Amino acid sequence: MTMPFRILRWEDPPHAQAPAKGGGRSKWTEVADALREEPDRWAVLYEGRPYAATTLATVIRSGKIRCFCPTGSFAAVSRKHNDVVTVYARYVGERAT
Repeated sequence: MTMPFRILRWEDPPHAQAPAKGGGRSKWTEVADALREEPDRWAVLYEGRPYAATTLATVIRSGKIRCFCPTGSFAAVSRKHNDVVTVYARYVGERAT
C-alpha cells in the first residue's frame, strides 16, 4: 500500500494562539519577557482610561497578543482606586492542556 504523503518530522502541535497583527513582535514583547523573568510577581502595566484598562487585561489573559501566549500563562486584572484604573499582570507559567 502506498501512502499519498510523507512524514517529515514528529512533534507536538503548538499551543493555540491568535495571530499577532503586523508580525511576530509587538510593543508588548519586552513587557511579557520582563514578566517571565519574575514569575508570579505582579507588575503595573497601565494606568488610565477604564475601557483601555479592561481591554488590556482581557487581551493579556486571553493571549490575543502573541507574546502573552499560550492562553492562561499570564494573569491580569484591572482595579479602580481613587478614580484611577490600573492594570496589574504577572506570569504564572504555562499550564498543560
